Amino acid sequence: MAGITIKLSGEELLGDSALRRFMAAADDSTSLMEDIGTHLTRSAMTRIDRTNVGPDGVQWTMSRRVQNKGGKTLLDSHRLRNSIHFEAGPDFVEVGSDVIYSAVHQLGAAVGAFGRWQHFGPNGEDRSRPLPFGSIPARPYLGVSNEDRSVIADLVNIYFDNLAGEP
Repeated sequence: MAGITIKLSGEELLGDSALRRFMAAADDSTSLMEDIGTHLTRSAMTRIDRTNVGPDGVQWTMSRRVQNKGGKTLLDSHRLRNSIHFEAGPDFVEVGSDVIYSAVHQLGAAVGAFGRWQHFGPNGEDRSRPLPFGSIPARPYLGVSNEDRSVIADLVNIYFDNLAGEP
């Protein structure tokens, strides 16, 4: 392999206080993961609030409600938007929503994907319908866009510059 490799022992590495802080942070990057989680949460909220564009750059299909009554897709009650949160740890960040319908909006659902709604009329006639009644197109609001990747790279650089004591 072309290039150069330098191998240092643990004692050599830990002699420098900046490198000591750097190595300690590498074991627990929770604060970096929290910064990334905060950014990705805001990014998802912005997709719902303003852009209606998924992280892949594809414009969402307008909802029937918006076509008929106006407003913004996925922003009727703000419940989904306000439920977006993150959890971070030493080497991970998870961004999501615990709203029951959040996965349907993220991934979409075909007619009948959840079975049937059982209902019988006053004369015993079967008025059951598939659930959902109509197809729901995917409207991905969670994910990492190219712009997010750039911001995350900046956050990582700032994080490690701070560890190294650089301005």
